Amino acid sequence: MPDYAQLLLLLFIMSPGGWLLFTARKRGEGDDPHCLMCGYNLTGLSSERCPECGETLDADMILKGSPSEMRWNRFWIGALLVLVPAAWVVLHYFLN
Repeated sequence: MPDYAQLLLLLFIMSPGGWLLFTARKRGEGDDPHCLMCGYNLTGLSSERCPECGETLDADMILKGSPSEMRWNRFWIGALLVLVPAAWVVLHYFLN
């Protein structure tokens, strides 16, 4: 197979993997404040410490909206679609 065809095949395989990796995190719905470190819902909290993780809560540690969630199945499929062809290219380069 010519080199340009292999490159196109690799890009065709790796592109969906990259997209899956970039979209693996999902932001939930809602606009409640939450702790940046642990995601604990801080609605109605009057103390300066997160009751879940003990982090000091200042303006930088409180985020509006629900915390993001990692979709691990999407992450691992994307990682495989990117890393396996990349490893094949590296091995092919060093073995030839």
